[in-house]
Amino acid sequence: MKKIVSVLIVVLLIAALCGILVSCGPKHAVTLDYNGGELKGKTGRDISVYEGKDVNLSKYKPVKEGYDLLQWKDNDGNVYGVDDKVRIDGEVTLTAVWTSRVVYTLDSSGESYTVTGTTDNAAYLADTLTVAAEYSGKPVTAVASEAFKGCRSVKSINIPDSVKEIGGGAFNGCVSLTSLTLPYAGRNAQETDGENYGIPYLFGGQGGTYSGEKNNKMPHSLTTVIISDAATFIPDWAFGNCNYIESVVLGKNITSIGTRAFNSCTALTDITLPAKCNEVKQFAFYGDVNANIVVEGAISRLGQYAFANTKLKSISLLSMESISQFAFSGTELREITIPSSVKSIGNAAFQKCKYLAKVTILGDSVTLGPAVFAQCAALTNDGIDVSKVVIGADATGNNSPFLGSGVNI
Repeated sequence: MKKIVSVLIVVLLIAALCGILVSCGPKHAVTLDYNGGELKGKTGRDISVYEGKDVNLSKYKPVKEGYDLLQWKDNDGNVYGVDDKVRIDGEVTLTAVWTSRVVYTLDSSGESYTVTGTTDNAAYLADTLTVAAEYSGKPVTAVASEAFKGCRSVKSINIPDSVKEIGGGAFNGCVSLTSLTLPYAGRNAQETDGENYGIPYLFGGQGGTYSGEKNNKMPHSLTTVIISDAATFIPDWAFGNCNYIESVVLGKNITSIGTRAFNSCTALTDITLPAKCNEVKQFAFYGDVNANIVVEGAISRLGQYAFANTKLKSISLLSMESISQFAFSGTELREITIPSSVKSIGNAAFQKCKYLAKVTILGDSVTLGPAVFAQCAALTNDGIDVSKVVIGADATGNNSPFLGSGVNI
């Protein structure tokens, strides 16, 4: 027993000695720059910290009228939260980063708030702008027109699911914006076909036109848009002619992609249709030549030109009577299974699918329109049971369904 006690005493003495040695290590100067703020009447503070020890930022909460403390940054641009502990291994300056305060205005009903602006629109200081879902115990349900107009430095904007309406031009002039998170793709969660109320509308543009980017007023810096799980559909023209967006993340509850929803999004490279999505309307992704489209579920309603000229590589189809014309023309499909419910395939539905090598027809027969599999060079008789196809009356000669393929009828 005495030996155990002796060992414990030795261990404690060693631990104490180690603590003393650490405490007696070199000290480093740490400068806290409040960057226009104050704490107890001071604009900053200089402290000395032993090497290997922490500075607890939660002890330093400067204030600045009209602003909120967002984070801290060190000399090398590393970012720390307002309650983080920073390990010190050399001299360092930690500078406070402030965010202009979002202004919430009580609605006339007295039951909810609308975001009407910030305390410093012209020179927004923060990288990230996040709207609260609740303010003073009441929900935040709207963002007013031009609420964040001129917030030139903001790079990321996050709108919560509580918001049900976003006014025109709410983000007009946010020229550095790279990422936008929204509860729906447009001005509200109800309109499915408001062609002028898509994403461009939020930046003061028209959208929903064939005039291209000149009317959408969207910043070229915006490359990523995230639609939350609150959304159930992507409305017509939601992203039409948004030429600089590279990635769109869709919430898991999306069931439908509207007409021309992503028409001519030529920079779009990545998008996944969630498992619940079973409808893709006409021209939904038409002309998105760089789009790698992943379809997690199966499609039961499909419009003409829905995926035409994209990099779609695979898809599952559910019960439908026909496959619309040009629906998959020019895609990178490798194989396709035609449901037994399909009785006809429209004009050029799979034309120029150069990688398409296997077509499985589950029904007894399907009528092919003109040029259905034309110029599908990888498709041969080994890849399709031609005994199950019927050549339509207008699908002969130069309109043959297999013209330019490896299939012989």
